[in-house]
Amino acid sequence: MVWTGVVSHLAVMTLAIGIAVTAVVITRVVAEERLLRARYSEYDDYTRSTKALVPYVF
Repeated sequence: MVWTGVVSHLAVMTLAIGIAVTAVVITRVVAEERLLRARYSEYDDYTRSTKALVPYVF
């Protein structure tokens, strides 16, 4: 959703905001994945069949 705004109002500031938001989201996802792996032993099995954000990619 952030990238829709970046593309529709293309400027250096919106691009910087889009990159910052994306970096925060990816950091949060990675941290959450670590927490879930530490808390639930069966989470590793789940992650083998399910991707975090983009199917077949990440």
